[in-house]
Amino acid sequence: MDRVLLLDTNVASAPIHRYLTDAGFDVHVVGRNPGDFLAKASPNYINLDYSDVEATLALVERLEAKYLVPGCNDLSYETCAAISARRPFPGIDPVETVRILGNKQDFRRYAAANDIPAPRQIIEAELVAGRSVIVKPVDAYSGRGVTALKAPTADEIGAALTLA
Repeated sequence: MDRVLLLDTNVASAPIHRYLTDAGFDVHVVGRNPGDFLAKASPNYINLDYSDVEATLALVERLEAKYLVPGCNDLSYETCAAISARRPFPGIDPVETVRILGNKQDFRRYAAANDIPAPRQIIEAELVAGRSVIVKPVDAYSGRGVTALKAPTADEIGAALTLA
């Protein structure tokens, strides 16, 4: 039976886990929070901070994993890409692709260069004051630092930018 490492223990990755186990794979889930859904639900939970690429690569080699599967967050994609750059796995995007897709500013540049519509970056709060806006950091994920504002003042937008 082929062994798979799924780098995510969050409930959002449960459908991925279910698909892989139903397909007959020996699935091991990796994450640092033993209280997460898959950490508790999977008999093959490994308590490891998969943001540590070296430790995760060592685990991949020790378990002789045939497949490496990212979960539902940017960090697991980044780790899978970094590992796959050194030990190729099918279906894993190159590090540069993951970086562009994961960084909003880099993606905006890529989209503009390739005529792909993308959300605009507004530098001056006064330009959008009074209009609904979503303020996001360029390098965060999973909703961290995101603020949705309806008809905000320039000061409220400034506070959201500081948070981001």
